Amino acid sequence: MDILIKSSGAKATRRGTNRAAIALKCSGTGHDKECACNGIELSDQPEHASSVLDALGVALLNRGCLEEGARLVEQALKIRRKYFGDDHPLTAQSLNSYARVLRERGELNSAEETSQVALRINRNAFGNDSYPVAVSLVEYGVILLNQARFAEAEKAANEGLAILRKRKLDDTDPNTTRLMDIRGRAEAARGALDIAARTFEEIQALDKAQGANLPKTVSHLGNYASVKESQGFLKQAEAWYLKVIDAYANRLKLRCHPNLIDAYANLGSLYLTRSSKASDIRQAARYLKEALRLGLKVRGPNHVLVANDYSNVGRLLYKMEDRRGAIRHFANALAIYDRNVRRGAIAPTYAFIGEALNWLGRSLVEGGTIGEAAKAEPLLERAVTIWEAQGEAGRLARAAANGALGRALYLQDKDPQRARALLTESYETLSKALGEEYDYVQLLRAWLDELCQGSAQAA
Repeated sequence: MDILIKSSGAKATRRGTNRAAIALKCSGTGHDKECACNGIELSDQPEHASSVLDALGVALLNRGCLEEGARLVEQALKIRRKYFGDDHPLTAQSLNSYARVLRERGELNSAEETSQVALRINRNAFGNDSYPVAVSLVEYGVILLNQARFAEAEKAANEGLAILRKRKLDDTDPNTTRLMDIRGRAEAARGALDIAARTFEEIQALDKAQGANLPKTVSHLGNYASVKESQGFLKQAEAWYLKVIDAYANRLKLRCHPNLIDAYANLGSLYLTRSSKASDIRQAARYLKEALRLGLKVRGPNHVLVANDYSNVGRLLYKMEDRRGAIRHFANALAIYDRNVRRGAIAPTYAFIGEALNWLGRSLVEGGTIGEAAKAEPLLERAVTIWEAQGEAGRLARAAANGALGRALYLQDKDPQRARALLTESYETLSKALGEEYDYVQLLRAWLDELCQGSAQAA
């Protein structure tokens, strides 16, 4: 049986029409042409029509078909708002789906607001410990992760898991592993890597017991690989990233799926981090450039995740000692972030903005000229402000920004006392956390020695 969806069209939508014809048509063999189930329409049954539209829209989102799925989700939301009102639980269900659409479009602030409305409706209608609240917390938690608000994401995941446990659904409900995935990623982000690894091991066991489908299990495997990479198990992480890529590209044949793009970016970053031989750099270039190419094609040139891809390629070019190319890519990333800030899609303190600012400022000051140092100074001051807003999670990144800022001040012969203090603080913090052999720590040591020698000669 085929499901045929006939939209009223863009012109009708602009007039406010919410009709959607959903027809069932027999496609099996041996049926009479006038089969009774042919031409069944749901346009006069809004509760069923909206449910079918929403379910199909989410199914398309799961396949990586963003705009196709978004159209159905938006249509379902219009129907539910018209027939059931803004505060009905069915409207909340559509708002959950629409929050996901907004998140995947990179509209993170709007996604959060939409998800919060769905949560409010479900809390008011069913109570704080209800199953619909647990479902709403899944999307809300993912949005918080995308905003790099890891403590809040972990709290949301734990609340959802507590609801499922209370209702004795934690072993059987598929949302259990989705919420655990949010918690595990948040644990990893705050540095609790061993705890995060155990969380993902529990996820894999539960996915297997529940007979979870391939896209879901592969998604969880990719996030587990990221944890193992952070633990230093690069060979293991590499093998799992390759499994994720094979699953999406070959087994599922979803060669433009957003999760595949992210897997390319993660694997490329792993090779860039390892870079123990020339082949690592070649592989990093292959996967990072492919992630950027597909990101531009699938997500568009203004998506925040495409900005992340530009930053990743910038780091690659920096590693290849193409400083000018790196600067261009970091600047491209920053321009995309700033456009998204101006239109309200992300907050000015979005953590990845700080990362791009760190790298751009550092690349500029490494040119060693007064002019480049002057350009770097306001970028690095802004980075420090962003990292301060992150609290403890931004401590090391703030130290890195301060080190480059101290160098920028020194090169301009500007506020030497502050330059020394910033370089000293940065070196002491990062050498203790990362070790003396870390590349940037060695660079900070050289900058600090140069400053001290210059001060001694001046004296």
